[in-house]
Amino acid sequence: MTAKEKAIELVERFKDLRNYSSYAYSLCNATATQCAIIAVDEILKSIQTVVLAQCYGSAQFENPDIAYWQEVKTELNKIL
Repeated sequence: MTAKEKAIELVERFKDLRNYSSYAYSLCNATATQCAIIAVDEILKSIQTVVLAQCYGSAQFENPDIAYWQEVKTELNKIL
């Protein structure tokens, strides 16, 4: 899934909270987008920054998930 597709999916999930609550209500697009940005920020905080590659001895690589989630955040900011 591309970063743009993931950004749209997150916003849509926050817009329609009926699936997660007994109350049926929807968030406006801006609020849902802000919620998605907060979620992505939390994901970025929890991702290990450096991946140690045991098969390459002590080589270290930047975790590729970081770039993906930063791109998702960029796409979310474009929606705002």
